[in-house]
Amino acid sequence: MAEDYYKILEVSKQASTDEVRKAYRRLARKYHPDFNPGNKKAEERFKKISEAYEVLSDSEKRRQYDQGGFVFGGGFDPFGKRGGGARHQTFHFGGEGVGGFEDLFGDVFGRRGGTTYASAGQDVEQKIVLTLEEAAHGTRRLVAIGGERVEVQIPAGARTGSKIRVPEKGEGGPFGGARGDLYLIVEIAKHPLFEIDGNDLVMKLPITVGEAALGTKVDVATLNGRVTLTIPPGTSGGQRLRLREKGLLDRKTGEHGDLYVQVEVKLPSKIDAESRKLIEQFEKRNPMNPRK
Repeated sequence: MAEDYYKILEVSKQASTDEVRKAYRRLARKYHPDFNPGNKKAEERFKKISEAYEVLSDSEKRRQYDQGGFVFGGGFDPFGKRGGGARHQTFHFGGEGVGGFEDLFGDVFGRRGGTTYASAGQDVEQKIVLTLEEAAHGTRRLVAIGGERVEVQIPAGARTGSKIRVPEKGEGGPFGGARGDLYLIVEIAKHPLFEIDGNDLVMKLPITVGEAALGTKVDVATLNGRVTLTIPPGTSGGQRLRLREKGLLDRKTGEHGDLYVQVEVKLPSKIDAESRKLIEQFEKRNPMNPRK
């Protein structure tokens, strides 16, 4: 067997017809002479890719090829010229047959009424990591796309998994067609204070035993600056206090979620003898069983 068509298309011998087709689409774009003007090696590679596809995309031709009985004699020219030779077989490309070379070529490069036209390039996806503040308020970022740097507007209210479309910054279209679009896939970096829960934010706030028992006022951080939070007397550890509309923007409703401050009561690591007596007196005067 003169040529290893599987190797030419960079697929395994167990590749499905769909996998063969996808491999051809990818390689045809890369080596098509219109994209490599004057490059003889690319032109020859394109011819071999087209020849391999013509065989492996047809179940009967592929069966013959796998059994060693299928030969393209004298070479193959996808543009309509075929070399001679006693063993050369002529095949009809395109027409009404499904999966013909012309059908595929029209699918890859664009075709209407038998005429090739310039189709749009492929869309491209790229991850972008934002801080929580950038995602919440929106920002402008310089994004590297190939060898180009593009300034992109990030709208307020982005979430992990959100897609931001940047028109015509994807791959170039065949035959000079328009570029595809770039889609930035948002990932929000972990924040040192806040956790995201839908449109709400959650933060942990450590307080002392006295603050929990007697109540106090504490300045806490939000995404829009610090605010004063009232800790009511008798606040237990784990209790959540709500700051309304201090969460994230919901782009569908235009409303903000809330910020929940989860209280954590902290004890000193060492307690002196006098403090122990005071605590014991407190326990006697305020008996309770929190595990009841």
